[in-house]
Amino acid sequence: MQKELELTLLDNLAHLPQHARLVRVVDELWRDLAVFAIWLGGSLARGAGDAWSDVDLRVAVAPAAFDPDALPAGAATLAAEVVGMHPLFFGLRATLFHMLLTDGQIYDLLVQTTDHTPTDEARLVLGCRDDTFGDRLVNGDDPPLGVFPAEATAVRQVIVDFWMNQIKLQRVLARGLPLMAWEGIYRMRQELLRLAR
Repeated sequence: MQKELELTLLDNLAHLPQHARLVRVVDELWRDLAVFAIWLGGSLARGAGDAWSDVDLRVAVAPAAFDPDALPAGAATLAAEVVGMHPLFFGLRATLFHMLLTDGQIYDLLVQTTDHTPTDEARLVLGCRDDTFGDRLVNGDDPPLGVFPAEATAVRQVIVDFWMNQIKLQRVLARGLPLMAWEGIYRMRQELLRLAR
């Protein structure tokens, strides 16, 4: 486990638009001595990211330094670029700050305590100042997706639901109610995910 920050681990992302900001954000977070560990998750950690990938950034802080409602001090520059943010609380020891930035990039900054188990996901560890927590970061992997055999009646129902919601969404848009369309788009996404399985 590297005690120092290893920004060169991000070099394989240099061709992506997320790279320049990510290097800057990671460097600024690491300067915050309350941050004990910093790693990348999601598609960028797996090496499967593209220009549209969210940035799944993770940091661990000491329990005494954790504030579930606030970003770490080292994230001040990142916070200045946020146009919308939604915190998701995972108990008392972890908060995921889902953020939309000024250029449309999405950052999911998970801030957790060092006594909280890291999420099960692929990890690209950029730095860790604590050996005990560092041992918990080793060997992260995405959990397997449970795929069950499709039943004909269930597949038919999903297709019918998708078709009906498409028609409802068209009606909402035709009535000039685009804000209400969000729920329809969300439902269509869920149905498409079910069909993809």
